[in-house]
Amino acid sequence: GQQGQTSLSINLSGQFTHWVQGTTVATFGVGITVATLTVNSATSVTATLNIDPSAVLGGRNVSLTTITEVVTLTNGFTVQPSTVSTRLYAATSAPNAISAYGINPTTGALTEIAGSPFSAGSGSTYLALTPDQRFLYSTLEGAQGAITNNVAAFVVNASTGVLTPIAGAPFSAGINPVSLTVDPTGRFVFLVDRDSSKVAALIIDGTTGALTPVPESPFEAGATGFFYAAVEPGGRFVYFASNGAYNSP
Repeated sequence: GQQGQTSLSINLSGQFTHWVQGTTVATFGVGITVATLTVNSATSVTATLNIDPSAVLGGRNVSLTTITEVVTLTNGFTVQPSTVSTRLYAATSAPNAISAYGINPTTGALTEIAGSPFSAGSGSTYLALTPDQRFLYSTLEGAQGAITNNVAAFVVNASTGVLTPIAGAPFSAGINPVSLTVDPTGRFVFLVDRDSSKVAALIIDGTTGALTPVPESPFEAGATGFFYAAVEPGGRFVYFASNGAYNSP
């Protein structure tokens, strides 16, 4: 099931069990609510689940209890990132902020989120969300003649979409970042600098969202004028696009 998914119906089967309607109770762990549990037979039940948008990703133990009988299936259910986009974030270098909107899933209409726009820092431009939509990052190019070499970082409230700066942010990129991307695993941020021949890689703390440089980052890339980074879906390779020396005549 996916984060935020509701009315998800799943069937469970057992052997030598004694499940009883109105007596048997099913649990799937924190962040998952069992809305209904229908006992089809002593060895078969159907559960309807509601998964919280902020439910922890990964495998869950599923337990069914009938008085003193407890049956547990280890890692019997997995919570996956949501593939439905319900929010839109847009960076503006003036007034150095990030605007946030909720997306109507039926019409696509946008409604500004309370508190938007959120202060981001000087020269906020490119944005990238982690795959689980828990953290948002923004390049900070700084004002003209005032390079920052920083990346803004925010926690995304799963329920409201409100942005809260991560402790320690902004984080140093080691280069003047003009574009960034998050890899498909949500473990790394890759950044490019159009004014130099270097690219940077930062490690994402999976708990806090804080960023730390990969050892030896930034890396020499052998070109200049970088403007974009992309990671292949398997997360094994990263590519950087360049249009030549940005400051050359």
